[in-house]
Amino acid sequence: DPNTTYKFYQRVKETHTHTASNPSAELSVTTYELPAPTSPNAPTLSAKTDTTVTLDMVDGCEYRMDNGKWQQSNVFTGLIPNSTHNFYQRIAQTEQHCSSESSPALEITTDKSQASLPKAPLLLKSESTSITLVAVSGYEYSMDGIHWQDSPIFLALTPETEYCFYQRIKETDTNYASQISMSLTVKTEPEYIVGDLNGDEKVNLDDVAYLLNHVYFPARYPVYQNCDFSRDEIVSLDDVAYLLNHIYFPDRYPLK
Repeated sequence: DPNTTYKFYQRVKETHTHTASNPSAELSVTTYELPAPTSPNAPTLSAKTDTTVTLDMVDGCEYRMDNGKWQQSNVFTGLIPNSTHNFYQRIAQTEQHCSSESSPALEITTDKSQASLPKAPLLLKSESTSITLVAVSGYEYSMDGIHWQDSPIFLALTPETEYCFYQRIKETDTNYASQISMSLTVKTEPEYIVGDLNGDEKVNLDDVAYLLNHVYFPARYPVYQNCDFSRDEIVSLDDVAYLLNHIYFPDRYPLK
């Protein structure tokens, strides 16, 4: 090592006729101090991604990130997206000179990651004036691909109207927003009066008869609104009886 003191000894070697002698007195020698080259300028950026930084290679230099160890490679990998680091370079030690002082720092922030393209949204519920999509954690939703909202529920829509819906992965501290998904086209339900099953804009015994027919012949008598009036999670004769009671006792048997 440069500028270091070493002690040296010698002795007579062992032969067939005599053993090795004791060591001689020591000789103390200090090596010369190597000259220190001038500190280089701050490194310059060659390329970066969300997890790597590549500095411009300079002959004879070595590199360091933050307070890490010096390395020969000018490439730093395994970094966190959107994280900021300081990078340095110095002239590496050789037989002719010692290493230089560190250069000034170059501050670099890695890119954010690019989120993957999501699938088209899925429909959870369609009503006359609202559409509810299936919520996905970390996603946001849009009707035009321009204005985005966190909620998968879209209100104040027009009955019997088609709308297109999109979703994308939201931008975060470490990733950009994804590209926009394919669209989901949904038509809102017709506007109806609760209990008006035959579409004549009033609730009467004709609707009770329609619901009774629906219980036994659902394919021939479809309904387009929630008819679980008894709230037991099935549409049955109990709901027919509830609708009949509503006609005569609307306050005691309200429809919702």
